Amino acid sequence: MNILTDYLEWITLGTAAVGFILFILVLVLIAQIRGLKRKLKHLLGGAGAKDLEESIRKNHEHLAKLDEQQVRINQTIEQMIRQMKEMKANVSIKRYNAFQEQGSDLSFSIAVVDEHGDGFVLTGIHSRHGTQVYAKPVNKGQSSYTLSPEETEVIRQAWRP
Repeated sequence: MNILTDYLEWITLGTAAVGFILFILVLVLIAQIRGLKRKLKHLLGGAGAKDLEESIRKNHEHLAKLDEQQVRINQTIEQMIRQMKEMKANVSIKRYNAFQEQGSDLSFSIAVVDEHGDGFVLTGIHSRHGTQVYAKPVNKGQSSYTLSPEETEVIRQAWRP
């Protein structure tokens, strides 16, 4: 017992120091809790737990609608891509002199095909008596009609498989 009374002042001083440190720590924790409460209030917009549930539910519904909308948009894009592949967007033209005795490149061949080589070739043959225009169907770069070298060339230029 004598040892306790001898060191009572030091024990009291140590306990007071530990108490003071704990008091400072409590003040720091209180300040942090206030900051967290402020951030939570800002995050929730002053709403309580019930409103938070409602907000999460609404966000979930909104995300579900966005997912549905994204699926529809993707389907539309895929449909547009399919339609674009069928479009006759590949075009080539060549002017040439069909008859060597005439002076100018007044004849022409135009090929209009899609990416599969399907479409048509349009040829205009100019002579002294006028211009005759012919259209020939094209399927996979070929025609059921005989093609002139110029027609074959414009189809090859327009369609590169």
